[in-house]
Amino acid sequence: MVLDNDILYFVKEKGVFSKKNSSNPVIQYGNLESNLKNPVGMFYLDGKFYFLDAGFYKVKVFDKDFKYLSSFGYKVGIFGGDKDGRFSNPVSMIYDHNQKIYVLDSKLNMIQVFNKDGIFLFYRSKHYFIYKN
Repeated sequence: MVLDNDILYFVKEKGVFSKKNSSNPVIQYGNLESNLKNPVGMFYLDGKFYFLDAGFYKVKVFDKDFKYLSSFGYKVGIFGGDKDGRFSNPVSMIYDHNQKIYVLDSKLNMIQVFNKDGIFLFYRSKHYFIYKN
């Protein structure tokens, strides 16, 4: 990702690095909530970094200085159940002009939609929109 003439990149089992300061990660790899395990997507929106972390089955949110703020999403249970806001194999995410975040899950064959604060809105699967009240 390119931001303000800098490049951010992930090194497996090390963390997220900035090209301007490649000696220390700006976000550590690890098992803590403030760490990343396997980021598969990221973007910058309204002064925050959003990382889709397939290792944690979550979207993790950091401020512009890479301080951990919050996360949303959980792993689908082994017996299935409610899939709203849960991931099995998240592979990509984007946002639109309304600042809705779309997360593609290849195992669940669905796209889940959240607002920028991580509130689940609805999902799309097999040509239907299912809205959560």
